[in-house]
Amino acid sequence: MFWMWTCDGKCFGYLDGDDLWTSGGQHAGKLHGKEIYDQHGMYRGEVINENRLIFCATKRGWHGFRFSPLVSRPPLRRQADLEDFAMPAGYRTFSPPDSM
Repeated sequence: MFWMWTCDGKCFGYLDGDDLWTSGGQHAGKLHGKEIYDQHGMYRGEVINENRLIFCATKRGWHGFRFSPLVSRPPLRRQADLEDFAMPAGYRTFSPPDSM
């Protein structure tokens, strides 16, 4: 299990294998390479610097594979937020868990 933060430093949740989970226990996506797709196969973002989630604007509309979300897990205590991470041009922060 690896904790993940958005580029603006907010704790999102964690990766468990290829599955992205919110700290609240919701199955948020699947990792394919470094890219993350939602249950409908829509691009949600990607992993950079091993523990940051980011969204590439040029990949909006990309489709991957669909999957059936796993049953929710019990929530875990969120990790402390981190400092902001400078985003490259053409990128924006990953959507927060409460927007899912």
